[in-house]
Amino acid sequence: MKTEQAVQVWQDALLIAQLLSVDPHGFGGVWVKSSASDVRNRWWQFTQELFGKSRIVTVPSSVDDEALLGGIDLSKTLEHGSPVYQLGILENQQIRLLKLTMAERLRSASVSYITQSFDASSSNYGMAVFDESTPDEAGVAQKILDRCAFQIRFDGLSYFVIDPIEANTLPSIEKIQQDYQQLVIATETIESIVRTGLAFGITSIRAVLFVVKTVRALTAIRGVDVPTVEDIQTAIRLVFTHRITALPSMPEESEKDQAAEPPPPEPEQEPEPAPEEPHEPSETEQTDANDPKNIPQEDLEEMLIEAAKAYLPADILDSIVSGRVAHRAMQQQQGKSGSTQMSYVRGFPLPARKGVRKSGQKIDFLKTLQAASPWQKIRRQDPNQTMAFKILPEDIHIKRFEQRKTTLTLFVVDASGSSALERLSEAKGAVELLLAQCYVRRDEVALMTFRTNRAELILPPTRSLVRAKRLLTMMPGGGGTPLALAIHAAGNFLAQIQNNGQTPMMVLMTDARANVSLAGLGGREQAFTDALQAANVYRGFGIKSILVDTAIMPQANAKLVADALGAFYVPLPQGKSAKVAAVAKQLSK
Repeated sequence: MKTEQAVQVWQDALLIAQLLSVDPHGFGGVWVKSSASDVRNRWWQFTQELFGKSRIVTVPSSVDDEALLGGIDLSKTLEHGSPVYQLGILENQQIRLLKLTMAERLRSASVSYITQSFDASSSNYGMAVFDESTPDEAGVAQKILDRCAFQIRFDGLSYFVIDPIEANTLPSIEKIQQDYQQLVIATETIESIVRTGLAFGITSIRAVLFVVKTVRALTAIRGVDVPTVEDIQTAIRLVFTHRITALPSMPEESEKDQAAEPPPPEPEQEPEPAPEEPHEPSETEQTDANDPKNIPQEDLEEMLIEAAKAYLPADILDSIVSGRVAHRAMQQQQGKSGSTQMSYVRGFPLPARKGVRKSGQKIDFLKTLQAASPWQKIRRQDPNQTMAFKILPEDIHIKRFEQRKTTLTLFVVDASGSSALERLSEAKGAVELLLAQCYVRRDEVALMTFRTNRAELILPPTRSLVRAKRLLTMMPGGGGTPLALAIHAAGNFLAQIQNNGQTPMMVLMTDARANVSLAGLGGREQAFTDALQAANVYRGFGIKSILVDTAIMPQANAKLVADALGAFYVPLPQGKSAKVAAVAKQLSK
């Protein structure tokens, strides 16, 4: 990042913190799209000075419903013998700023509770949304981002660039807030802001309101009554830039019209007037020229559009020109790591649910005690009650977890003597290409080879590109073709992967010239029969598969094995490394 651009980013970040302190709830919040860094920490220290540490509450990504909404305080309830309730974070009226750490990992239920509380009339807090997601992850929920006026990106910003820049707090926040509430923006100015937003593909009324509030706040901070063109341009830059989905179409003059117009007549030469002394505009004239009311509306809109275009990041411009919006492109590149499934064993904790415990499920004892606590006084009235604390079956709560699903692709490579070295090198190249794709999508790859009378997993599930290439280089070849044993071993391995919550897929690379039976004996007829039987069993697992025919010419036996597996058939003469990797990527979607 260039020095001038870095200084502008940092000054905007400080200004956003000041604006947010003027009206936290009115501006909604700020989306901090950045990984942890010294620059981000320094900005957060400045923000804490503006708000006061006592008025800021941190909400971790693992926050549960009780912490947000409140509930029974179990320790005090047991101590007093009667239900004692505690307030939740969202019920605290003293909060001015809610810090959402790693907000991209918030549960959908937590997002709903936060946005519902934020939209309530009694709410008066803003949000600092810290987003550390990578391009292949889902990112922060759009419901939260829509409620944030601003965005800050600190990645690529050097601490040494921003170190000399002073971060000054506002002198009199109460006076600024009072002026901010009383300021009124002209209707013509608001119309120009709306048209500017529409020119950039922004149709959200909330975004327009954010710009209007930003203009009012900037004017109040300067201590004047009338906004300037610079105030409106700054507001457009801070609010609209990261929301832009299209570039405005600029009118172009037609060449034919230009050619049809007759040339203007040559003016008659007149005596040159005497040179006039330069006139320096007074302060009043400069103020009037900078007043939006004194600028034609079309000219003002053009100025605002040009100001927004001047600060567009290059990646946004590229995505708009190529006909796609940035967040849509991110979703297209997202791998299987973004999808989730519920589990009772492991993963990200979800709120416990009332129910009957089944095999493999765990009881949430804390939630069970909280559910039983309010009923203890009534249950003690039973003359046959002898327990100090009685728990009934309807009090039992079961633990639940959210588990992220990943895709594991198992390459089963025929390393027997019937596979030529050239074909084996093609298999190695396909594995390397697919591994690179899986690294981007955060999926895993494993490698199994078979020859002579054994099938061996030489590369356990991994995302390590270096380790995979090292093992592929040392992969041996030669011997018989125990195809049935390979299919049987691959099926058992992938079935276990499937039971663990992952999505498995197999790429079988062979010429299907089986000559070793499942019992380890020679004989092509029995070996091929065993291979078909193992393939039929494998098909019952419902696992997606690809069979790559590595023979010089496509083999009928390979097509029969592919049909028995329920696999997609790709002959290697048309299935070079890049083609195989592309088919595997398409099949994994």
